[in-house]
Amino acid sequence: MVRVALLLLTLLAAGCGGGDDAPPPVEAGPGRVLEGARAQAPPSATAGTLALVPDGPQARRRLSYANLDALAAADLPVARGELVRRVLGAGAAGSGGTAVRIGAGTAATVGSTPPETSAITPAAVSAAQSCLGDTLAQTILGPGTMGSDAALGVGLAESGDTPAGAQLRICAAPHFIRHVHAAEQAFAGRFGELGRAKAVWGEQEIGEREIGFATVAADALPRASVLELLAGGPALRALAWR
Repeated sequence: MVRVALLLLTLLAAGCGGGDDAPPPVEAGPGRVLEGARAQAPPSATAGTLALVPDGPQARRRLSYANLDALAAADLPVARGELVRRVLGAGAAGSGGTAVRIGAGTAATVGSTPPETSAITPAAVSAAQSCLGDTLAQTILGPGTMGSDAALGVGLAESGDTPAGAQLRICAAPHFIRHVHAAEQAFAGRFGELGRAKAVWGEQEIGEREIGFATVAADALPRASVLELLAGGPALRALAWR
């Protein structure tokens, strides 16, 4: 009887747990709409670096990052030096933000021990960082700039996903769902004329949080616009929900 019972349980488990009809795995990425556990993308190298930066008022206002080695090896749509200056310049010490640069020949700007609360621990910043993924350079405007439990990020990355090549990733993690919809409409208004081959936008769920995202081919925008967006100033804020 025990063997029969075990056999029945095994057959039932096989019938409920997979087979040919089981859904295939879904890869995470800034241009894909994921739900629930599937939205939990593996941690990125960028996030691993920023997890070493302590949380604080400056980081919550503006958190910028540049990987100098990766930028040197990449086919960039803009001049490397100008890009680094625009991304990190406004985030330098004493100017209202936290700037992080990594790469050979640079002085360490992060420690080796994770702080109790990192700069990407706050929920909105964490969601924006998860959406941005691995980047060559990026800027996140956190709750100190965008309001309580809100963040807006932009990053430059290289990817084979549509649109392939150098791409700008813009991620909006506001507090209210209506602001997610407003961000998506702002993305459509700003990038819609480029066509879906050059720009993808929409909403996605990361964990239990809804965010708005846009992924745009960097070569589809004027160079000045790429730099203005990555600087995290008025051009990026114009895409926000307020």
